[in-house]
Amino acid sequence: MGYYNYHAQVINRIKQGKLKSYHFEKNYKGIGFALVLKFDDKKFPIREKHFEIYFDLIGNYYLTQKIFDEYFTTPINFEKDY
Repeated sequence: MGYYNYHAQVINRIKQGKLKSYHFEKNYKGIGFALVLKFDDKKFPIREKHFEIYFDLIGNYYLTQKIFDEYFTTPINFEKDY
């Protein structure tokens, strides 16, 4: 069986914009308190010691994406008088 870098795979999916939702669970299947990231095909539980990495990544990616979508995908009206 080949090497599987769990966090690299999850981070890559987030950067590709595939994250659908996330939530916290008190007792996730033997892990305990976990951040659960939901994608189309799979859930990934994240242990508490890794929360900061994912909070930064999710916040930065989605904030940047929202700003980009709002300001750079809106049609510009060049005929408007300023």
